[in-house]
Amino acid sequence: MNLWGDEIYTNESPIIENEENAKPVVELNDVAYWPTGKAICLFFGPTPIGKKGEIKPYSPVNVIGKILNPDKSVLKKITNGIEGTFKLKK
Repeated sequence: MNLWGDEIYTNESPIIENEENAKPVVELNDVAYWPTGKAICLFFGPTPIGKKGEIKPYSPVNVIGKILNPDKSVLKKITNGIEGTFKLKK
């Protein structure tokens, strides 16, 4: 996993999807697919290019869900290169 501000994103995933209703700005705790990087992204706070109060991905993303019961103390412990697993619930 990798960090970019308060965004965690995976290394390239096996998912291949085009931009579909891609958003240039997301909401707190959104989970998204980033077509450009072929990665899953978890947005739990501001990113380096967002304006104050705005969460802006590096490029548009397809929002696919929300982080349930977010515990930011756990998310903030993640460092670049750490391996991890997360599950998507329906």
